[in-house]
Amino acid sequence: DEIVGSIGLGIYSEWYSKEELLADYWTFVHPKARNTRAFVLMIRAVTELADKLKMPFVTAVKAEKDTDRKNKLFGRYLNPAGQIFEYGG
Repeated sequence: DEIVGSIGLGIYSEWYSKEELLADYWTFVHPKARNTRAFVLMIRAVTELADKLKMPFVTAVKAEKDTDRKNKLFGRYLNPAGQIFEYGG
């Protein structure tokens, strides 16, 4: 077996709430493994962890390329909850 992807997770709460959330800092699948089930297996593991911890899982797609494709991929397994907007940089 070979590691082909990773998700960095943390627990945080929004400034306006004491509710704790499970959030990702990054989600990565190696380009050679993007036509495999690696992403699905990682998302399943994260949602199972969120269920076990009894807290919501939140993530965002922030990418310069393939944003629509990535949004669609995440949308197959998670519910949309808004968007991210950016200026400058």
